[in-house]
Amino acid sequence: MQLELGGGAGEQTWAALSDKDFLKAVAWKRGAVPALSQVAKKGDIPAFVAALADHWSPSADKPALLCRAIWSLQAFVISPREQALADAVSPNVDAPIKKLGTKNKKASSSVAVDPLETWWLQFEVAPSALSMWEYLTLLEMLPQSLTRLTVPTAFAIWRKLLTIASDINQLAQMQDVPRGTDGHRAEIARYGYLTDSFLDLSLLRNCELPWQAGVVFAGVKGSEKLRQTGAELLEHELYERTDDHGAPHADLLPRLSLWLAVITRILQTAALEEIPVWDADAAEQYRSLIEKVAPLIRPDGTFAVSRVQMPDAREFAEAVLWASGWPDTEAALRSLLTQPRRAVKRGETTKPGTAPRRAPLEICIGPVNQSDDAGWAVMRTHWGAHADRVTVTHDQPAMNVEFTVQGQPVMDGEWYSEITIGEKTTPFHGDWYCVCWQTDEDADYLEMQLFIRGVVRIERQILLSRTRQFCMIAESLGDIKGEGFHYHTRLPLVEGIKSTTSSKTREVQLTAGGIPLRVFPVTLPQQNVVSTPGQFSADFSFQTTGSGSAWYNPILIDWSPTRRTAEATWKSLTVAEQQKVLKPEIASGHRVKVGNQQWLIYRSLRQSIEPRSVLGHQTRYETVIGAVEPNGDITPLMLVE
Repeated sequence: MQLELGGGAGEQTWAALSDKDFLKAVAWKRGAVPALSQVAKKGDIPAFVAALADHWSPSADKPALLCRAIWSLQAFVISPREQALADAVSPNVDAPIKKLGTKNKKASSSVAVDPLETWWLQFEVAPSALSMWEYLTLLEMLPQSLTRLTVPTAFAIWRKLLTIASDINQLAQMQDVPRGTDGHRAEIARYGYLTDSFLDLSLLRNCELPWQAGVVFAGVKGSEKLRQTGAELLEHELYERTDDHGAPHADLLPRLSLWLAVITRILQTAALEEIPVWDADAAEQYRSLIEKVAPLIRPDGTFAVSRVQMPDAREFAEAVLWASGWPDTEAALRSLLTQPRRAVKRGETTKPGTAPRRAPLEICIGPVNQSDDAGWAVMRTHWGAHADRVTVTHDQPAMNVEFTVQGQPVMDGEWYSEITIGEKTTPFHGDWYCVCWQTDEDADYLEMQLFIRGVVRIERQILLSRTRQFCMIAESLGDIKGEGFHYHTRLPLVEGIKSTTSSKTREVQLTAGGIPLRVFPVTLPQQNVVSTPGQFSADFSFQTTGSGSAWYNPILIDWSPTRRTAEATWKSLTVAEQQKVLKPEIASGHRVKVGNQQWLIYRSLRQSIEPRSVLGHQTRYETVIGAVEPNGDITPLMLVE
């Protein structure tokens, strides 16, 4: 019986064979490297390890890579043995002092023991099944470490990895450490909530392990079929987890870096070995995915919304974008990252301390994305590292918002609202739908809608100005079923934000990473009047008691340096239709003035075919957000029908 990759014979089938007989049992492909297959047939283990070292030694145009399995370490609840392996393959680990010597002390020669050798010797003291991460790491590091290992250890690792790969079912069943209650608690403590680990771990187990095993054992029969199995599943998962334009589904975003790590490792290995992974359509789909997630990259290389980040996030972001083949990778990295470094290409070297020249911000697409199918949207003022950005995920009953100003985080978490009618309190949770998305040179605008049957209809609006350094966040309530209601909303300020309130007005001042922001709850009276039912607190919590069938609550956030200390005033406006003043539950208008800048915010809460007048401006639009010019004219920034 001969050993082939991906067959039905598992590890137990070959356990009784000696190393010599095992090596003879390996079935080699026709055309395999003669130096390997011929020596293997003789059962000469030292000669085989030497031939394997020559075969695996990197050439000048195929440099060895650092251990990239480390990228996925956070995907697992790590055991002490796995942590020891991580330490052994870490690029910062120095060779231990322990040495190997000869029996003749006078003629003794000693060499430092490779950390991987030490780990394997400890593993063999009490051997047990390799975990998924251990198998991935050994599969990656054995070709790079072979010449630093003793012959017995090198062959023992090679044999272990090959026997596991001989049974594709065994590969598919490899597990990480089971997650019980303690594991879940640890994960919540680490990420802030329980993440969905299935997506990236499934990709690693079912796609990467067979693909990488097929590459490492390329000369063994069945390797090509094993590699193709992994590639086909990878292509399937790519289409399964993205929309028609390549945007990844929102459920990937919390662990996006771990999901991208799997694909990046495969693409890097494929490029080095010059092996195709998928067809041209799949390659284009993945490039489109990178285009969509690139605006999520923060100045330090981490991904917005993601709850799992890499220790060296900037280098990881560079690796992800370069491996994708996206034509705008260099311009994007130069623009997105602070103090960016150009990734070293094949055959190139860089001098320590040299800084690359910045590329112009010329990228083929805008730094924005919105996808109903994917369940998320990102608004961004430009491709630069210090852009203002709002990211919204709406695939879950709770909508989450991440907001940064000049690269500094301001909000991150659930935008929570609730309404109390009578004795029943209803949170705004459910199926959110995007009803309007606009983007142009002036602003990005997103409007989401939620129906809570028999209670209320909700629209949430976010407008991010591209040029005027302000953002409007608003919540519009309609079809309120009750004579009176209590409304409460809270926006998720990040930890460390300094927040203060004005003693005279309802303005709130924030400081995010040294950047001052001014917040105006424009639906409330400007002055701090005790008798006013509404209240806006420094923790970004707004509540009010009202009546009627509709309510509009816009909040304006301003961070322009030129308006930082300018006097601010705001008031609600009269809205008229056919010379009749309308109630606020029919139409709501507000004017905000900060220094020399004025804005008009108007929202129709009940439809009409007749034009309405607000601040001298006639409109039939449902929403008008515009700049009030010194002569009184309105320059629309966003018009929503």
